[in-house]
Amino acid sequence: MQQQQLLEQQQQQQLLQQQQQQQLLQQQQQQQFFYPHSSYIYNAPQQQQQQQQQQQVQQLQDPLQQYQLQQQRLLQQQQHLQQQQQHLQHLQQQQQQQQQQQQQQQQQQQQQQLTFWEARALDERMRLLLHAGAFYFTEAEKRKIFLKTNKCFFISCCCGAAAAAAARRVTPVRSTQVFCFFVGAFGCCSLLLPLQQQQQWRELLQSPDSAAGAAARQQLQQLRAAARSDKAAYNPPFSAAAAAALQQQQQQQQAAAAAGSGLLGAGWRGGRWGQPVEAFLPQQQQQQQQEQQQQQQQQQQEQQEQLDFRA
Repeated sequence: MQQQQLLEQQQQQQLLQQQQQQQLLQQQQQQQFFYPHSSYIYNAPQQQQQQQQQQQVQQLQDPLQQYQLQQQRLLQQQQHLQQQQQHLQHLQQQQQQQQQQQQQQQQQQQQQQLTFWEARALDERMRLLLHAGAFYFTEAEKRKIFLKTNKCFFISCCCGAAAAAAARRVTPVRSTQVFCFFVGAFGCCSLLLPLQQQQQWRELLQSPDSAAGAAARQQLQQLRAAARSDKAAYNPPFSAAAAAALQQQQQQQQAAAAAGSGLLGAGWRGGRWGQPVEAFLPQQQQQQQQEQQQQQQQQQQEQQEQLDFRA
């Protein structure tokens, strides 16, 4: 509608200008008073008509100018909105990247964390693999690991020998005190050995370029998968599909043990190394899906609140 009105106004302006030009030509031809030393044309009625026509033209041009100004303002507002949307998208991308980085860091921390029992089981498993030739330590790793463990073992043995020798030499009253002291030292040093094992395997898990570290990470994943499958197997309710999967898994293990599969058939928690856990965790998968949906809904609500606040 506005464009049609503008076109009509432009046509009216053109018609008025044509009429003005024709009237001026006629008036110049009919009524003109020339001064002898000037080319100025004096004609009072003609000037009045020109002024009226100019006023009419200005009245028609004013709405056009206002419309153009409105269009410019609308364009500026659209550009401003586009900039805000781009800024919001940039913020959303940053938030997503931060969330992904946090998730990756949490996963890495969970993988690198070792409990006392995991370190014990991992140490036994890695020693078996080392004797079987599945991987090799570098010279630096050998010095670092075996020197530390040998130190703890040597200190504990020295404390035990010193306790026995001191108990023989001192008086009976003092012998019990000295014996208890050295026995306590022996116990502390004995506890240092598994703690040292836990530390050394944690360091190896964090080394990306080490063959022993890669083998340790693989074995730790298998240990945890076996632990999760055991928890799911002994945790009611136990579905028929999970029971069938467990039965099939036990049959495979028995066949592997009969064929003499070696390390893969024996080990920690019944020997279920590296078996798939998805069949035993239907409830956990549902919980994970629900948590992901809740997180997505919260993110959408936060984004909508930001948009409403900025609008």
